[in-house]
Amino acid sequence: MTNYTVFNDRAIEWEWRDKEKQYHQTYIPKKSELIIIGLEGKEKQACKDELWERLQPEFEDIRKRNNAKAKSRRKKDV
Repeated sequence: MTNYTVFNDRAIEWEWRDKEKQYHQTYIPKKSELIIIGLEGKEKQACKDELWERLQPEFEDIRKRNNAKAKSRRKKDV
């Protein structure tokens, strides 16, 4: 699945390297797994950095949900 983001007033394609894990509810990708299509060099890295920052709130929600599930499991085990 290809996604799009706007960078320097242009639509840029991007995707995750691991196509299966992206659909797992607990998956938090690494920055190195982010693939920018159609840019090269410094522009590609700048786009990747900006997109990574935009995705952080979503990753934080996943972390919170994962931690809540783990805390719940630990409570049941005690």
